[in-house]
Amino acid sequence: MGHVQDRWYRPKKDDHGQVVLNGRGKPVLEKTDLYGVGMRYRVRYVDPTGAERSKAFADKQKRAADDFLTKVEHDMNQG
Repeated sequence: MGHVQDRWYRPKKDDHGQVVLNGRGKPVLEKTDLYGVGMRYRVRYVDPTGAERSKAFADKQKRAADDFLTKVEHDMNQG
């Protein structure tokens, strides 16, 4: 239904468009042009009327963003 977007980092891709993985199988991240500017995390979801909504969270607030998304999805499932 929704997702948390990290606006400061994105997965690095090779020349063939495949995500580059480190030795532990996790994607290698590269800085975006927005690195260090504004809010870092954006929760994006579609509300019951079909409109796309979002809410921004500051750096080091990933858990708050995840919790917000969980609450929104729960509320929508409950009606």
